[in-house]
Amino acid sequence: MVLYHDDGQVVAEHELRLEKQAKKHAETYGYTDQKEIAEQLSSQPSANEEYVYFIVDEQKFRTLYSKEGGDQTRYETDHKFPDLDLHGGRIARFERQGTQPFPTDGVHKKTLMKCSSLAHEFFSFDPLAKELHLPVKRARRHVANTKTYYDHHHPQMALIRSKPIERYIIPWIDRMRRREEAYEKDKQKTKLPEIALPRRLFSKIHLYNAMVQLDMPKFAQKNLISALCTEMYEKDLSQCELDALEITIGRFNSNAVGILDPVLNFFVGTYALRTLSDRQNHLPSNTREHKRAYMPRFLRYTNRKATPRDDTIIVPPKLPVLGHSIKHWSGLRGDDDAAAARTDFPLNVGKMKKHWRRSSTESIRDEEKDENNVVRYTEWSTYPFHGAD
Repeated sequence: MVLYHDDGQVVAEHELRLEKQAKKHAETYGYTDQKEIAEQLSSQPSANEEYVYFIVDEQKFRTLYSKEGGDQTRYETDHKFPDLDLHGGRIARFERQGTQPFPTDGVHKKTLMKCSSLAHEFFSFDPLAKELHLPVKRARRHVANTKTYYDHHHPQMALIRSKPIERYIIPWIDRMRRREEAYEKDKQKTKLPEIALPRRLFSKIHLYNAMVQLDMPKFAQKNLISALCTEMYEKDLSQCELDALEITIGRFNSNAVGILDPVLNFFVGTYALRTLSDRQNHLPSNTREHKRAYMPRFLRYTNRKATPRDDTIIVPPKLPVLGHSIKHWSGLRGDDDAAAARTDFPLNVGKMKKHWRRSSTESIRDEEKDENNVVRYTEWSTYPFHGAD
């Protein structure tokens, strides 16, 4: 606990003692103190390189929430391995080779750090680095009583493609740089440039995924999020590129609450508004769903017998993040009935007023005036107040 003087200043002696205790504790367990690393790196001369590069590493993915081992390709073709997917099947169709550093002329380092929180954190921590590696990885694990670390058996958080970065993000960063140079020259602010949006839904999903992994500002993502949500709402489920959404945004949020992402939130929040026929015919045209009990379905959870007795095992869907979010947040019943589904978003995005009527004569709406002095009416709910007549 930090102690403060009456004037609000931190007690320096107490803070120094806490830092010494933390350092001693880190040395006892062989943990590398992050503050020491940061101070060591900041003491080094800053890199003279004005431009840096992106590198997309080789990507391999396995079934979520599972152990290492198995082969997804054998699982999909051989019924002799019913538990293979649950124990870490390799998803071969999403494997990607690594890329060379790009673009050829590099990206302006200072502007990139302003437009990407990931780049700002990485190059601030290691100013001598010249390359930013993607995709984003999970935090490494520390080996107790040593100063060594190791990665998870599948550390990469989500698939990422280099094309959205090359075609859309890098040109936008260059425009941001020219805007900044123009401002330094004539001190006149101009409108922030907007990122060009691709036409295909598949490309929109991967562009949004790249922006999320780079942790770009919300004003840059706003138009893309709006276009992405609108197009997915207008299309049938079979045309919504759910595979791409799961391996990118879904997998990126697999260790968190998926619907905190605005795109997933909108998709799940409007899922119950789709027709029953659309929800039942959600498979892409080139996908076939096995009807065997031990084979996972596309979006639905299923059960299968674990032993000759009545015990059962829950089989997660092939798209676990989307399937889990739909099951728990869409409001649909177990039989896919939407009668009791909510009509707003899962986490009640936005503002909502609720008013309990204390009597039958009480007004159920209020008059409010906006900034133009125009009367607006705020509607209230008509639920009776508990205990009212």
